[in-house]
Amino acid sequence: MFLGNRDPDQLLITPDIAYKILRWRFSFVDDEPSNPPDSPQVSMFLSDTVLGDPGLSELILVTASVDDVPLVSDKRVVNEFCVVFDSGCTTHTFNTLSYLSDYRVCKNNARMTLAKKNVTVPILGYGTCKQLGRVLYVPVIEYCLLSIRQLDDSGYDVQFSQGHARVIHRLSGKLLLTATLDRQLNLYTISQDDFEHQMNFEHRACMAHSIKTDKVSRLHYIFNHASAERIRYLCKCHSFPGLQNLSVKQVEHIRDCEFCRLAKIHKKPSCKSVERHSVLGQMWNGDTKGPIATPSLRYGNKYVFGLIESKSRFLIQYFMKSKNDVMSVAQQWINTYIKPLRAAYPDMGMIFVHTDNGEFNSKEIHDYLLVHGVYSMLTCPYTPQHNAVIERIWRTITEAAIALLLTAELPETYWQEARKCAGHVYNRMVCAHPEKYPKSPFEELFGVKPHVAHFQPWGCIAFSLIHVKPKNHTKERRHVCICWL
Repeated sequence: MFLGNRDPDQLLITPDIAYKILRWRFSFVDDEPSNPPDSPQVSMFLSDTVLGDPGLSELILVTASVDDVPLVSDKRVVNEFCVVFDSGCTTHTFNTLSYLSDYRVCKNNARMTLAKKNVTVPILGYGTCKQLGRVLYVPVIEYCLLSIRQLDDSGYDVQFSQGHARVIHRLSGKLLLTATLDRQLNLYTISQDDFEHQMNFEHRACMAHSIKTDKVSRLHYIFNHASAERIRYLCKCHSFPGLQNLSVKQVEHIRDCEFCRLAKIHKKPSCKSVERHSVLGQMWNGDTKGPIATPSLRYGNKYVFGLIESKSRFLIQYFMKSKNDVMSVAQQWINTYIKPLRAAYPDMGMIFVHTDNGEFNSKEIHDYLLVHGVYSMLTCPYTPQHNAVIERIWRTITEAAIALLLTAELPETYWQEARKCAGHVYNRMVCAHPEKYPKSPFEELFGVKPHVAHFQPWGCIAFSLIHVKPKNHTKERRHVCICWL
């Protein structure tokens, strides 16, 4: 297309590729520029309907340097944000949309001629920049231009004194902007930080200030910020010019991409396995699941509180209507398991329960547990990985309950019964590593091998015998029901 007869693979090494893309995309390059090659002026021509206001149709003259259109090279960042005061420009012109509101796209071919480049570039649209008013958007210009004429028309005076230019409101006397004379450019300029501070803008993270423009980094940006290994593989497969045989060191800097760190940050994985406690009944893990969207069928419960013994991995589930029932759950757990455990092992000592910051965190529960020799330990905030034992069991039980509901074709209101069955069966099954832990949680905790011969598929049709014989011998002696175990 715009590369003519050149090999498309030369795309990556074309220094002014961004500029050529614009020329091809908008198709309004003048074969003969209106200004002589050595003219120090740049012309922008606006059609009558470009900005929606016929009164804005005019010839705009802007003083510009030879670097008006920056080239995409390996040593330079494109479109660096810098505001320049220009007495020849009649309309403010920016190379970024970051500070424009009410942006509108130009419908017709508004164009701007860069004399020293002998090319015509597009005016893509216009918007409003707070007190500055209307601003044109021309992405290929190197600096953002502030028009002295437009400032004067808007009621601002520009005062030049001792290397500074100050924009002051004519009526209120309020200072709007202050620019400093750049001796190298011989222009009054405002940096991005100063412009944002003076105009009360939040900082705009602009690619122009952060991206690297070497060939490898540009490939990294093109291919969705791919990893260093994938970039090496892509270069090898596609034979990009000059990038065919990249070493590991040449792509290593991709790992330091600031945008990747912001977008791809994640928590480091916790340990793959948690060792079981050596003393039976001394360490417990607890957590609450819920709220569950559909209340249970019989009791209307929305929460389930689980406790798992660390050595045997025996699971206990308590179903609750609200989290306020945690205290009653703690009392049931103490009476049903902790007191008999202490009676069987009088020399056990302190018992520990490991929960997050939501369940056993109240002073009332802490005091109650301490009376019975149970100490509550809390995880760090927003780190459920620290309570990995119960979290992993929740996944197992939840997946099993969903599978049971789907198999039995029962609605979600039966979730409590499904979770009860899943927990009951889990406690009587050998774990996933029978070579290391050959006993089921039930057998490990109670020392008795569980009886499982009576188990039936959950949700199947069952018949319950009516033990009280009816006086009428013609009535049925059974109830049709659903089997839960």
